[in-house]
Amino acid sequence: MIARPRAKLTVWLSAALAICGCAGDTGDGGVSLTPIVEWVTEAEYEFGDIFEGDALFGLVVDVDVVPDGSRVYVLDQTAAEISVWTPGGDLIRRFGRQGEGPGEFLRPGELRFRDSLLQVRDLRGFSTFSLEGEFVARNVLPPFVSWRGFPLANEALLADDSFLVTPTIPGRVAEGLTGDDPIQEVPFLHAARRDGSWALDTIALMSTRNTTIVFPIAGNDFPRLLTQTWVLEDTCWADGLTESVVCARTQDMPPGVVEMVEVPVSSGDTLWMRRFQLAPIPLSEKEVEADVETTASIVARGLGGDSVPSPSLKRRIRETLIVPEYWPAIRGIRLMSNGEVWFVPLADGDSNTWYTARRGETEGAIRRIVLPEQFNPRDVNDTHVWGERYDELGVRYVVGRRLVRSGGGR
Repeated sequence: MIARPRAKLTVWLSAALAICGCAGDTGDGGVSLTPIVEWVTEAEYEFGDIFEGDALFGLVVDVDVVPDGSRVYVLDQTAAEISVWTPGGDLIRRFGRQGEGPGEFLRPGELRFRDSLLQVRDLRGFSTFSLEGEFVARNVLPPFVSWRGFPLANEALLADDSFLVTPTIPGRVAEGLTGDDPIQEVPFLHAARRDGSWALDTIALMSTRNTTIVFPIAGNDFPRLLTQTWVLEDTCWADGLTESVVCARTQDMPPGVVEMVEVPVSSGDTLWMRRFQLAPIPLSEKEVEADVETTASIVARGLGGDSVPSPSLKRRIRETLIVPEYWPAIRGIRLMSNGEVWFVPLADGDSNTWYTARRGETEGAIRRIVLPEQFNPRDVNDTHVWGERYDELGVRYVVGRRLVRSGGGR
């Protein structure tokens, strides 16, 4: 649901999105699918060390590549540092360390280019560096700024040093188990200083309705909270460079459909909107039974008893679940620095399949790319997708794979 700043207009514009029609092949049910172009990737770059060496990575949480592909920036959360590499794996420099001082990180989670600068988001705020690793600035939202008393998580830093943030709401509070009304929409907020104080404007509202099961336990005053497998909350990503928010929604959509809307912080007007129609994937009873078995086993272990759930427990969980006829279209989205949005199907089985679309385009074909297992795409330029993979021993590698259109061409 999209909202104008200060006006808080909660409309998803479904009717307007419908005019963006999804032309393409027709599925078995007569649904007109968004046209798809098949792409693959070829192995080209990979670096990582097992026991010692420059490329001995801990937990890689982000990989970004400059547009011409000449430099690769790797954010290692374990080391709390950024390392800069040539595509071939030659180390250029390192910068950053654990801490809360200038140029230091507290559990870093994301890095993004902004013009000729690099921004790193960590638990407390944002650190800005030159591309050569020189510290430029540190921006932290004061901890007293909150939404209805809930702390705010950083999402993006804008050019005027304002922030895009989301509130962190405990599950029991969100479900209304603490005496207040349930919270079924979580705001995506713009936090900015005005007239000497901080103001919060709503940019988007993310629906969390029906995504959690309140599951009472006999003889226990505290019910369990179980996640619904096939009801997904809206997904929103902040883009600090374009100063906008991109949201994707599958709730209340026809089978195989995902809506995407981009809203700029400056106006709240819709910058881009498109509806994608993917092939609907039926949800089988076997898949439902497997999910019930897994969930019931978790509940049984939590009760301190046998991890083998009783038939009555499985029956109660099955009756509580919302079971649609089809899988939700996607699991989530990721914004790439080249202007694409990548989205991954929820029901992709063992494959690592991603769809990619250009933000701003309201029609035309999208790409479908099958990536190797254990490869996590983080960033893309015109020729390569970069990310990390881990092997059976848990060793992390930074990987760049060349993008190739099936049948030849790039």
